[in-house]
Amino acid sequence: MKLDSDVSRIGNLNYLLAITFGRNRETNVAQVLSSGPSGEEAETEFPGDFIVTISRRAVIVTICVMGRRAPIICKRWKRVRSEDENSMPGLRITAYRDEDGNGWKHLRDDCGGEGLTRYRKDGSDALNFRLGCL
Repeated sequence: MKLDSDVSRIGNLNYLLAITFGRNRETNVAQVLSSGPSGEEAETEFPGDFIVTISRRAVIVTICVMGRRAPIICKRWKRVRSEDENSMPGLRITAYRDEDGNGWKHLRDDCGGEGLTRYRKDGSDALNFRLGCL
């Protein structure tokens, strides 16, 4: 199984602004949680040198391939209201929706841990990045 690329053109200026002013976090593994047609769930881990950039208007995920950074996710997104934003003390949840309609949740705790999860709009899988001690 391979980690699929999901890159869209967000414009050179938006890309530069996101990389420069966004929050850049490094992680060594991406997890894909998928469910099959009969309801069984599978978790697949993809090791790699990932950098996740979270900005107000875009999310960018790059991986190091032969010494160069190649984008695997590059999406515009907008913040949306979520019912679980203030559901747990010590945990801040920010919800986003990208240009394809996929849902994103950015989790931050008081200890400095972070996580970013993408939920496909059809419910087929979830892509998770642990960006700290969450």
